[in-house]
Amino acid sequence: MPTHPEAPRLNLEYFRKAAKALLKAAQSGDASALERLARYSVKTDQAPALHQAQLAIAREQGFASWPRFPAFLQESSRNIRELVNEL
Repeated sequence: MPTHPEAPRLNLEYFRKAAKALLKAAQSGDASALERLARYSVKTDQAPALHQAQLAIAREQGFASWPRFPAFLQESSRNIRELVNEL
């Protein structure tokens, strides 16, 4: 389950941009961003990478992996569309 109450209203593009922003901050040496990546990454000795930022975003939302997170968002939006169509 997402940890942020606004998450179901947001789309995948928002989280993709958030991952890119986190990566950019980590690459510029932002201590907070580096700490977020280190919290979820096994490979802390390497330069920050997009997959690490995506994993951090997914884990912060309560998902085990990045692929599961967009799948959940897509399924959620599909369910909402189906409900709207039924009404």
